[in-house]
This record gives sequence, structure tokens and C-alpha cells, in this order.
Amino acid sequence: MPKFGDSIPYNLTEAGQVNSLRWEMLFREEDGDTYTPQTAIFKCKDYFNDIVALYHGHTGRAYGLNTAKVKVNPEGLYLRLYYVDNKDDVFVNNLEKVLNTELAKSLDVVVNLKPLDNNQFLLFLPRKLFDSTYYISLASYIIRLCNYGIAYESLEALSKAAKQEPEYFCPTVKKWKFDIPEGLKEYWYYSSDGFDSKKEPTAPMTIIHNNGINAITTYYKEPKCAAIAATTC
Repeated sequence: MPKFGDSIPYNLTEAGQVNSLRWEMLFREEDGDTYTPQTAIFKCKDYFNDIVALYHGHTGRAYGLNTAKVKVNPEGLYLRLYYVDNKDDVFVNNLEKVLNTELAKSLDVVVNLKPLDNNQFLLFLPRKLFDSTYYISLASYIIRLCNYGIAYESLEALSKAAKQEPEYFCPTVKKWKFDIPEGLKEYWYYSSDGFDSKKEPTAPMTIIHNNGINAITTYYKEPKCAAIAATTC
């Protein structure tokens, strides 16, 4: 059974969240069984965007979280999930059928879950998901949608029935899923044509924090075919 270090006092500034799911970032110690909390228990999935910056060598503070004080494992991020609605194994099955199916197909990775006591789980998010704020934003959004106690057989079914939080499933996200355009893969965050991880790799953390799937699909415009090749686009 995993062992956990002392919790960190709450010091974050978050908006409200209707879903019960709560997250706690952990560092896996060398013994392989001990996990040390790196954050307070939180509800806003945008803090994962901050960890993308951390994996790319940029640290800073946003809404109470100072990533300069956060340790992450090179293989990926460990988390303790609280208040999981897993009646009849709905949450576990949703992650397998919805999230892991898409991740395996597009990124050749999966997330791993280990049940704990009191409606808690130990979750592992592979490092690949932190290649881009888009990847982790979509993955964490799907994880949260899987926690409404409703069973889904596919991402398409979930996206059509996500009445609790439908705003992020815009047509572009439904089209891309985890297969983002080649031109977007060179950026680990993308806020606009003049503000991205190549031009501004040390951008203010508040910009990166808010650079999830909604912002990226708003700002990124796929290159258009040249007029001469219009008939073969």
C-alpha cells in the first residue's frame, strides 16, 4: 500500500468547480512506495498547465502555486484523487474506454490508476501528456468528466453527453482529439501568433496557466492551402 507524506496547507486561489473531484500532486520517492505531496488539494485543472512549463524548465507563481517549489518525477506526474464517484466501477471503466483508448491510439501512452481507501485513487500521468498544455488540458478535462457517475463507451459519446461542462468540447477539440496539427506540435504552449513557447519561453505563469484547450483552439489557426493548390487541399 502506498505511503503518503504530510499534506500541504491550502494556499491557492481558485474559481468554483461543480465536480467533486479534487487533485493533489505527488513526488514518488526513491523507495517507490512513498509519495510526498507537492501541492495542497486543489480543484482547478489549469494548475497542470503550470507543470508543463516546469517540465520545460520554466518556473514561477500563478494563483498561489509556486512551481519552483514543486518536484516532479522524470517519468511523469503522480497524483492522489479525492472524492471519486466510482460506483459500479464507472470511473475506472470510463478512463479505460474513453481516455486510455484515445491516448493509446494517438500518443502511445495510457494513464494508470491504483485504488486507495475512501473514494481515493493514485493516478499516474505519463510525461508525454506534459509535452503540451493542450494534451494535459484535454486529458484532465476528460478525467473530470468521467467523474459524474455516468458511463461512457467512447470519447464521442462523452463529448455529446457532457451537459455538465460542455463549453470545452468545441468543434476543433472534437476534430483534433489528441491528434493536434503538425504546426502546433512545436509549441508547448500557444497563446497567439506572437506569444508562444518559442518566442516567449519564459512568459508570465498566469498566461501559461490559462493556456488550455479553450485558449489554444481559439488562437491557433491551421495554415490555409495556397490558392494555387486550393483544388487539392
